Amino acid sequence: MGENIYAVGGYEARVTDSVLQFDGKEWKSFPRLNMGRSALKVVVLRGWPHPEKLLSSIPPGEKSPSPESARSANGMPSGNSISSNSASSFLSRLMNNMF
Repeated sequence: MGENIYAVGGYEARVTDSVLQFDGKEWKSFPRLNMGRSALKVVVLRGWPHPEKLLSSIPPGEKSPSPESARSANGMPSGNSISSNSASSFLSRLMNNMF
């Protein structure tokens, strides 16, 4: 965000739960994730009124849903066959707080 770089999760012999910010001079630590993550995607939504509606967590011991089933359940377009209509529909619902 802005001129900062963020590093969230990762892998160092096992998945990590770290959240770090680099401002060009030094790294700053943030509160850790509730569990280690690697190969994840992070989205910054500036000014989003209810970010908790976009977040999901998997209780310990439960299996994460497949990306396809998660996309389908949330009405998200598939990365394999995205059309302008499905992307527009998803963004419209996202902006109108429909999730």
